[in-house]
Amino acid sequence: MLVKIHCLRERGRPLPKHQFAFKPALDGWLTVHEERDNLLNRHTRVARLRSPDNSSELLPALRDAQLVELTRERLILSGIERQEDIVLNKIEDFAQTWICWLGEQS
Repeated sequence: MLVKIHCLRERGRPLPKHQFAFKPALDGWLTVHEERDNLLNRHTRVARLRSPDNSSELLPALRDAQLVELTRERLILSGIERQEDIVLNKIEDFAQTWICWLGEQS
């Protein structure tokens, strides 16, 4: 479904409200499905946001995605965002929350 998304956290820490107010929302196609996570050695629900032309991911995938709230205007997804640093050979998981605004997109 086509949505506008605001991320509420950065590297696991909540964004201050004044910072959140000035960040633009990302427009894209939201999908949620199960897929195998080899690092966790299990299947997990994964939410992804792709660009409107469906060519590239706009945000890191949200793993272990859970629906927190659903209203007419929005849905809120919470989960884990994985950041990989190939140079340092390091993988970190952080808490993340997406507010997904529903309805007509302009």
